[in-house]
Parts: sequence; C-alpha cells; structure tokens
Amino acid sequence: MAVSFLVQQPKMEMKDFFIWRLLSWIMKPDDNRTWFTSTLGDAIYGDDDYTNIITFISDRSKGLVNAIAKVFPSSPHAYCLRHLHANFLKSNGQLGKSLKDECWSLIMKIAYACTSFEYDEAVRSLLATSGQAHYWMFQKSDMSHWCNYLFRGQRWGEMYSNVAESFNAWIREARHLPVCKMVDAIRFKMINMMYNRRNCCLKWESHLCPVIHKKIEVIVEESRCLLIGCSDGEQFEVVDHQSNSVNLCARTCSCRR
Repeated sequence: MAVSFLVQQPKMEMKDFFIWRLLSWIMKPDDNRTWFTSTLGDAIYGDDDYTNIITFISDRSKGLVNAIAKVFPSSPHAYCLRHLHANFLKSNGQLGKSLKDECWSLIMKIAYACTSFEYDEAVRSLLATSGQAHYWMFQKSDMSHWCNYLFRGQRWGEMYSNVAESFNAWIREARHLPVCKMVDAIRFKMINMMYNRRNCCLKWESHLCPVIHKKIEVIVEESRCLLIGCSDGEQFEVVDHQSNSVNLCARTCSCRR
C-alpha cells in the first residue's frame, strides 16, 4: 500500500526526508497503519503543534483513509488519479471503450480544473457525454479528494502517488530484509543518492535546477499577454479570461494553480 505526502515548510532536514521516503511503505493491517501514521506525526512535529499542514496523496485504501483522518484530521487527503482511473473502469464496465476513454478525458479536465469556469464547462460536457459516468463521479468518487477546484488544500501539482511507487521499486531488495537492516540499507542508498545529486547540482549554470528553470521560462513566455494591476506592492490583479488576485508575500493566487 503506497502513500506520499507533502509538507509545506521552507526546508526539509535529513530526518524529515528520510521519514518522507519511509512513508511510501506501510504495513497492511489497519492497526499498523494507525500506529505508523501516529508515529510519523510524532517524528515530524515532536512536542510542537501541527503548524505545518501535510497534504497526503494515496491510493484511497480504506484503512489508510481512516488512519490519516484519525491522526491528521486537519490534513487534506488527495487521491491518486491512476487509482481513480482503475476504479472508474471497474465501476463503468458496461460503457464501450471509446466512450470510457472520452469520459475519462473529461474527468481529467475536471480533475485539473482550478477555476469555476473550467470546472463547470467540463462537468457539463461529461453530463452530455454520459449520464452514468456523471453519476459515478458525483456519487461514488469523492470528488473533493481529487478535483483541484474542490480540494480544500494544496497539491502543488502532484496528482499521482508515483513517487511512492517509484520508491517501492527502488528499495525492492531492501524490503525483504529484517527491519533494522532494511532501514540501514535504505539509509545507505539515500546518502549515496544525495551525494550524487549534490555533485550534479554543482554543474548547474543557474540557481534553479534545469527542469524548473525551463518551466519558469515557459510560464514567463505565456504570461506576456496577461494584464496586471498593482494594488500595494504585494497585492496584484492578474487578468486572463477572468480576474485573479495574487499576493506575492503570501505566495497565493485565487486561481489556485
């Protein structure tokens, strides 16, 4: 069973990074999940209050959903779209393949929608395409856990739990070791990974990693046609097909992208 999570904090220390990686592997019994999740909270926060909100992303396992809701009641819990897709196919087996593909394409638009305009338009299109898929989405899929427009937290663009799946594959050999040896084997792999990445970073020509640098260049180019109004140096109004409120100090935008 896999889950990943995101912590909104300026810096992640080694122990936090290690915990983040370990969370990708959770034992199956519900009591173990609750214990592990509770121990995770103690390890991250210690005696401090839960000031940093954690966003969990999981495969919607019932035991895991219950454990997170019990231990982290204020934390948003997002569902992985890959597992949502599998559930959609299973629940709508009587639809033809082409119709299922078309419906899922619209559901993906709904998932990524950040504004009411995008959301309403995609929902109307899905209803016109298949009433059954529309009913499943609203009644069976828990939309508030996977639709950006309805999600009550921040996903930071993470729509899948692939990082947990990749980590499980990365530690395939270590997973079968006794617990202490498994943890030490993972630690050893991680320090070597971090050393190699550090050496790679020294070759960068900018302060940002190349992938993020390219993304920012694309965003800057796309933003040239936007209208911008300044309120007080921190608060801005940005207009594309609608008006959006941007606060540079708080790093927030009403579009929630």
